Amino acid sequence: MFQSFTPQKIVVLIVLGLIVLGGLGCIVTGACFSITNKPEAGADLEIWGVFDDNRSLEGFLPENTGPGGLLAGDVMYREIPFEEFEREVLNAVAAGRGPDIIYLHNTWLAKFKDKLSPMPPGLWGITEEEYRNVYVDVVANDFTSIEEGQWNVWALPLYVDTLGLYWNRDLFNTKGITQPPQTWKEFLDDAAELTELNPDGSIRISGAAMGTARNVNRAADIMSMLMLQTGTKMVSDDRTKATFSRNVTSEGNTFSPGEDALRFYAQFADPTTTAYSWDRAPLVPYSVDAFVDGKLAMMFNYSHTVSLIRERAPQLNFAVASVPQPQALRDQGIAVTYPNYFGLAVLKSSQKQKAAWSLVASLALFDKARIYLDNTGRPPAHRELISEYVSNPDFAPFARQALTAVSWYQPDYFAVEEIFTNMIESVKDGTSPGTAVQRAEENVTTLLRQLNPKGSTL
Repeated sequence: MFQSFTPQKIVVLIVLGLIVLGGLGCIVTGACFSITNKPEAGADLEIWGVFDDNRSLEGFLPENTGPGGLLAGDVMYREIPFEEFEREVLNAVAAGRGPDIIYLHNTWLAKFKDKLSPMPPGLWGITEEEYRNVYVDVVANDFTSIEEGQWNVWALPLYVDTLGLYWNRDLFNTKGITQPPQTWKEFLDDAAELTELNPDGSIRISGAAMGTARNVNRAADIMSMLMLQTGTKMVSDDRTKATFSRNVTSEGNTFSPGEDALRFYAQFADPTTTAYSWDRAPLVPYSVDAFVDGKLAMMFNYSHTVSLIRERAPQLNFAVASVPQPQALRDQGIAVTYPNYFGLAVLKSSQKQKAAWSLVASLALFDKARIYLDNTGRPPAHRELISEYVSNPDFAPFARQALTAVSWYQPDYFAVEEIFTNMIESVKDGTSPGTAVQRAEENVTTLLRQLNPKGSTL
């Protein structure tokens, strides 16, 4: 279990992972981004995106710059539902009618890379180190790569969101719990204390939405976060196989951190344990609905859920905190959080790649980024903007956590989500966590080998 991990076990695994994923950078201003080459004039550009409508992009996207400006044509934006976006883009590219620029999710580069055009090397006077210094570390890990000694930028981030801990203040107050949990041991204890059962053993008030997948919003992301926090190595170095069931040895003990993470998660839906605080529908409702109705004390979600809750339940007394960490990480001053965000990328099929990249570069500038964040209510990807958002109680946890976000190489976002969902649900059905993790690993490996039969240098 999480609470039984020694500091040496977790810190060794986490530090090794962070060394692979990227180093720390100093803060520099967005002014280091300068467009050194002017694009060809007269180009109309089309952007396809998700979650943002035209109104939310007012002041961010140029309407028509006219002669002599960065662009001489119009910028057109089309919003597509998230569930349809990947199919729409791939079909359009295949038919030769795709847009110039797309929103690229931070887990999509593996699948979309052969359809993208990297940033022209001479467009910005920026090095890899400067890129890492301007944006939080996870961005370089997700949106850049090195092939044959050449560092490539495939996308520039619009924002960086992370999972946060939503907690119901009134339910905490009723139980005399003054603060949200900071460690998983505290989370486990608080969930048990906050859970209230009916005489028949059914759940009346749930302490935490954990243990199942299909009625827990973002269950697969929560599972990924838990695995990464235990130092689980998710994929092999050559990106041809998943490795999250592998055993590691520390202090003479052999264990599987991925299996331990799944076991920890699954116990919250096991009625035979003291951790029992959640179950499948219809025994308990969907996690967001339960929280809005005041029947759920803690859940994990991203920043956009703040406005959704306020709209549906304006009187609900809730707050958002940073996600819990294993005690061993806190003892060493280390945190691992899980990101979810989009950037702007240029399609290889575009006939106006230079103009498209010039537009993307201009939208990444400091002042433009601030306009986008103010319009959409999302947390920043720029390091220097984080300090402006930590004073806002709604944004503070998400802004701070962007600095410690860690992701992993996924061959297919939607397929991996379903594999993790099935992994979690199979434990609820009686499969051992070890077997469930191994099956999920095999399924992800199949996807990786289809995508990278010869390995990847991404």
